Amino acid sequence: GLLDCSFLATDIQTCQSKGKVLTISLGGGGASVGFQSDSQAEAFADTIWNDFLGGSSSTRPFGSAVLDG
Repeated sequence: GLLDCSFLATDIQTCQSKGKVLTISLGGGGASVGFQSDSQAEAFADTIWNDFLGGSSSTRPFGSAVLDG
């Protein structure tokens, strides 16, 4: 499960209102990540969209904040 960091939503939105772009980084430096199929990659992309970007989910770790990418 993801941590509940919804307390950061206001800070994220404040930074964005000042023109700052907030993104999420996946994999880290030198990490090797792959998918076994197109459907597995699509499911992962859907999860990222719904949890951090413009989608919706009951498990959004940053609450109402929507990251930029």
